[in-house]
Amino acid sequence: MTTTDETPEAESGIWLVCKTTDLTDMFGRAVMGITPTQAKGLLNYREHWQRVHAFDNTLYCLEFFDSRVEYGEKVNVKLPEDSAWRQAAEEPELDNTLSRTATECMMVTGTGILWSASAKHSDDYFETPEISWDDLLAISQGKPAFGKPLKVKKS
Repeated sequence: MTTTDETPEAESGIWLVCKTTDLTDMFGRAVMGITPTQAKGLLNYREHWQRVHAFDNTLYCLEFFDSRVEYGEKVNVKLPEDSAWRQAAEEPELDNTLSRTATECMMVTGTGILWSASAKHSDDYFETPEISWDDLLAISQGKPAFGKPLKVKKS
């Protein structure tokens, strides 16, 4: 094995933003960075879903503790009225100074993956929209997903 002074370049990824189901709006926005390698890893959960669902087809989802999504009140990206995940043109700034979440989970379903969390010391529970298996496959292959990236407003 030989060594060099060169450090491999970090894999580039994309930034995703969305609205959540939080009614208080304190956690009304979500941001997640994802690389093609991470998307490939998430695609592996599809097989877990298929195996368990074949055993019990009444199952709605599989839940795993996962904290890769950040939640906050505001993000410097103008999101459309729908709550779907969108790609940001660059890393968005999320106002999450007051946001404290607990029980952060990744929920795997037959059609994709979504994330959920609860506000600490509160009954507030919220979810992100689902990312479809097709969109995760596109990300894993470095192909566009979610349409044209949204512009990030500079503060």
